[in-house]
Amino acid sequence: MDTFKGDILSFNMEDVVPPEFARTWHDSTPDIHVIGNLPFSVSTPLIIRWLDSISRQSNLWIHGRTPMTLTFQKEVAERIVAPPRSEYRCRLSVMCQYLCHVSLKFSIPGKAFVPPPKVDVGVVKFVPRKDPLIRQPFSLVERINRHLFHHANKYCVKSLGTLFPPDREDLVWTVLELSDIDSQIRPFELTNEQIGQLCDAYATIIRQEPDILTYEFRSQKSAKERRQKINRVLALEQKLLSSSHEATTEKSDEMRDQR
Repeated sequence: MDTFKGDILSFNMEDVVPPEFARTWHDSTPDIHVIGNLPFSVSTPLIIRWLDSISRQSNLWIHGRTPMTLTFQKEVAERIVAPPRSEYRCRLSVMCQYLCHVSLKFSIPGKAFVPPPKVDVGVVKFVPRKDPLIRQPFSLVERINRHLFHHANKYCVKSLGTLFPPDREDLVWTVLELSDIDSQIRPFELTNEQIGQLCDAYATIIRQEPDILTYEFRSQKSAKERRQKINRVLALEQKLLSSSHEATTEKSDEMRDQR
């Protein structure tokens, strides 16, 4: 057995596996299997990085559709496998399911570990799909889902609105029209295929107006919040100065009266 020391978030497993184990992507899965008891603190960012590698068939997945069996906090495991309309449906559900067949194999009580975590653990198996359900770049799919599920319980028209500048509301309706999605459906109700239609529609708009891809509603929101905070501080300072001036005036009047 060989042991490798490094940061799992950046470790490239491509050279760990001998080339004779490799298979083509559309062949059966190779005789390689990733098994991991993941620390809760890195499990989500790690699986997102590995999904990105799966989408590009890089890292360990240059050798074929390598399956994985991984542990997660039980609630995270339930989110990964959550179907449409489930209370656990989220961005992670779609990101995992559009690239992999996922299944929750079983749960392990927290007391089985040393030291025992405060929550139970779910064991999830991932098998990369031969063809992804959404045929768009990983970064675009991630962007759409990040915005969609920012308001998971609001209507889609609200969530999609954060993809575009406030003065381009017309593009929200263009996306909905191109994807044939009801504006009053909620993100957690959407199927993976419907989200794929939204991704395709957004890609069409980006090809026509590339600058839209650089828009970030968070930066606009942060700027607005900073302005509001500055205005509150200035108002408070003005109030304190006014109070101080009034107190000084009253004291001066008292001193004159005493004289």
